[in-house]
Amino acid sequence: MRFAGIIEKTSTASGVRLSRLSAKALAQTNEARVRIVAGMPSGARLEFRTDATDITLTAKVSAFREEDKPVRPVRCDLVVNGELVDSSSTETYRIFHTPNRQSPKVDIIEGDVSVFTFSNLISGEKNVELWLPANVLLEIRSLELNDGATLGVSPLEDKNWIHYGSSISHCVEAEQPTGVWPVVAARMAGVGLTNLGLGGQCNLDQFVARI
Repeated sequence: MRFAGIIEKTSTASGVRLSRLSAKALAQTNEARVRIVAGMPSGARLEFRTDATDITLTAKVSAFREEDKPVRPVRCDLVVNGELVDSSSTETYRIFHTPNRQSPKVDIIEGDVSVFTFSNLISGEKNVELWLPANVLLEIRSLELNDGATLGVSPLEDKNWIHYGSSISHCVEAEQPTGVWPVVAARMAGVGLTNLGLGGQCNLDQFVARI
């Protein structure tokens, strides 16, 4: 299985934490926001080839809420052989709540792990892309297939687009992962994607350019 669009994976006691920047890059800035937005897997996906008809992703999700605004939808999208076939959402997650944008105070509301389920997929071997939410922090706990299913690496695209930008490219407002505009463009062009769009940035960070 391939963690596409992810620069670094960190093993924890309970799973795997993902980042679109390396620890070496993050060590070159003292801006805490960069670490947060890099941990949001915008444009990232799990890629594999399988004959599974049922797929379940379990993850510890940390969502964000400002003032009295609602938490944005948290979704995973499933693409099979290049076609979007299903989307799964969750409302069980930890919330980092900022009651007042002018204050550094953050309330943490704990929540259960999130489960994204995709069922009744077409039989036979297929290339699968499980697109991850663009607006949350994510620690993957498990990926489960139905009993007896195979798991292998899917073919790579001939070309890969590495995109740098700010909030317009990060797209935390997108209603689903495949709605992130660099994802839309990459899928239309038939190329792979590493999205280094980081919300609140657009500063031509040299540590990002070195990636």
